[in-house]
Amino acid sequence: MKSGWQGNPIWPAELSAPVAERLVQCKDQLAHFAVEQVLEGHAPPPSELPFDDYLRLDEEFLGTLLPHQVERVLQIGAEAEADIEQLLTEEQRREFREVGLRSLLARLDYFGEASFMRKLNGLPIATDAAREDYSEYFCEKPFEFADIGTKGKVTLCCALWLPEVAGDYASGTFMEVWNSERAQAIRASILDGSYSHCVEQHCPHLQNKTLLKRDEVTNPVHLDIIENNRTVLEHGPKSVVLSYDKSCNLACRTCRVEPIMLTGEDRSEAERVQDWATGEHLKDARELNVTLSGDAFGSPVFFTFLREFDASQYPDLRITLCTNGIGLTERNWNRICNEAVDVVYISMDAATTETYAVNRGGNFEKLMDNLHFVGTLMLKGDIKGFTLSFVVQANNYHEMPAFAALGQSVNASSVMFIQIGNTGVFTKEEYEPRAIHLPSHPEHQQLLEVLKDPRLGLPIVDLRNFDGLREQPEGVKASAPPPTQESLAKAVEMIRTHSEDLAEAGIDGTAVVDAGRLSNSKAQIRSALDVVIAGANTEEERDSLGAVRQTLAFFQTGVAEGRAALDAIAFEEETWGNIVRAEMAEHAK
Repeated sequence: MKSGWQGNPIWPAELSAPVAERLVQCKDQLAHFAVEQVLEGHAPPPSELPFDDYLRLDEEFLGTLLPHQVERVLQIGAEAEADIEQLLTEEQRREFREVGLRSLLARLDYFGEASFMRKLNGLPIATDAAREDYSEYFCEKPFEFADIGTKGKVTLCCALWLPEVAGDYASGTFMEVWNSERAQAIRASILDGSYSHCVEQHCPHLQNKTLLKRDEVTNPVHLDIIENNRTVLEHGPKSVVLSYDKSCNLACRTCRVEPIMLTGEDRSEAERVQDWATGEHLKDARELNVTLSGDAFGSPVFFTFLREFDASQYPDLRITLCTNGIGLTERNWNRICNEAVDVVYISMDAATTETYAVNRGGNFEKLMDNLHFVGTLMLKGDIKGFTLSFVVQANNYHEMPAFAALGQSVNASSVMFIQIGNTGVFTKEEYEPRAIHLPSHPEHQQLLEVLKDPRLGLPIVDLRNFDGLREQPEGVKASAPPPTQESLAKAVEMIRTHSEDLAEAGIDGTAVVDAGRLSNSKAQIRSALDVVIAGANTEEERDSLGAVRQTLAFFQTGVAEGRAALDAIAFEEETWGNIVRAEMAEHAK
């Protein structure tokens, strides 16, 4: 049996399996050691050093360790070598020594990142028996999404939710990495229903079971993938995230140990990765996210990209800006390709000056000025989505309701709350006191009380992982202040345009329309319908409009029923509701 190793030595079939098994065991031992060192603060986090370097005795990794740590790592390798040699003949041993253990470790595919991330976050290692049954659900993410990180490492979902790497800049062209063996294995785990590469404790869609069920899938591309078990894709990703430069003007403790600003060869490498990441495959993309690794304005690499990007070459591609907001001034907005920007995503982690100073270290007053500026862009329709995010931790959870109100005051379309995770930037002693979402945290019950606040039930609030923890007190209904006439008029216009798009696309309630063919994004339609819902006169109207929001905003089945629900709503007087109803009814004919 050919091993595929250097020199193509021939290994008997009865030896191939035990040799591979011992190599995997060696990588398991190295991963366990790496977790211990990271959590104790004695080794760099995997966010700074690629995970694979821990698992192949890489010289760069060894150079970061103390002498006694190097001794232990090499001992693990030596024990593996000795055990493997016991399995081989003398001739095979010579071949094995020529190839070398490090070479074999580097070449052996190993899906251990998910277990690595679980250990870092104090989560149990999931087994097939312990996992929920997700076989009736379909997740499109690994078939449509690529996050391109440091050294061009490609993940097919949020790295906290699905940490496995499909490949990297050195592995070949982007499309070769997109369809690598690892990428195929990840997609296969979705199709077989095991979701075995996902960290289910972190993924809110698995936790809350909000994925689309397979028998509800109507998108023809997704149906083809499911029915034909496709793991190799001819098209590139629809959604691309650029995360290969961690440069930022702030040093938030949740994502880095110290300030990061790439210079010299590191910056040159990031620029080379950028050329690789933004090549011909972008013709298939509809969303480009800049950036989840640092700051769109704080990184010279990304800021240059945004200023030089020729939107006319990719007319169907829309950009999401991810930033801490400090650099998003009106002047900088006018310096970038803002005509291609659809969504602005600003991370804050605080609702007050004092907490912001601790968690972010930036100028809160300047940030608020910039938030109001972005809010005006949303009102004018220059952007279609405006999200504020908040990483919940022990020093800020009490500000969650105030943050929801702040988002509403600046006309954000979404306010998102995220559990704090450990990507290796915290030791165990640093992480656990921050992780308020853990039931073992001494203030966890206080968090549950905060989650009952009616402001966290506002239509713009996305609680993600916290949704299952929120217990709505009996008799309390979340309510939003009445929308302004200006925002109401804008919402009506968006829905009017959306109705025209649906009519032109011939939507009959059984098909799904490609969002790229619509004038308004999902986020914008959802925001407009939220305004409509906030202005409803009765709870019955609000519930009916909520059904419309689901069918019209997400382009799923039931569009016709959604129109009917909207048309059936009775308004007592001639208001904007009549305008919306009449407009939808007109285009539904």
